[in-house]
Amino acid sequence: MRYLVFRGSTSLTGFAVSLLGCVVIAGCGSDQSGPQRVAMEGIVTRDGTPLLSGSISLSPQKGHSGPAVNAGIQDGIYRVSSANGPVAGQYEVLISDNSGLKRDKKLELEADREGRPRPKPGPATKSQSWQFKIDIPDEGAFERDFSLD
Repeated sequence: MRYLVFRGSTSLTGFAVSLLGCVVIAGCGSDQSGPQRVAMEGIVTRDGTPLLSGSISLSPQKGHSGPAVNAGIQDGIYRVSSANGPVAGQYEVLISDNSGLKRDKKLELEADREGRPRPKPGPATKSQSWQFKIDIPDEGAFERDFSLD
């Protein structure tokens, strides 16, 4: 079996790898040509108590071409980074309360662990939702709390 041996190719290979690395790094820069996304965070309460579990979704209103945004709510807090956040404009917000679902699942797991029958689902097992309309300003970060009273 014959092998090809390239003498002195290590410097050429090193140069090619370095050149390729520069091209890749230059191509990985952020694209600033579109609208700037903003970070968004806040607290969601229901009857004055932080929401145990839920979700928040932002959809651009008609006439606005911004991105849709989704985030989870845990212990009343939601956070969206600027990489995934909305752009300035008007949005419709849908907040869903999944706390009842989480409570029932916790009771089922406790019953299973203790070897007793699972409890019947309570009346709060359905997810409930609320709608809002908000304006996202053209800033670096945006804080917005929601009260589900």
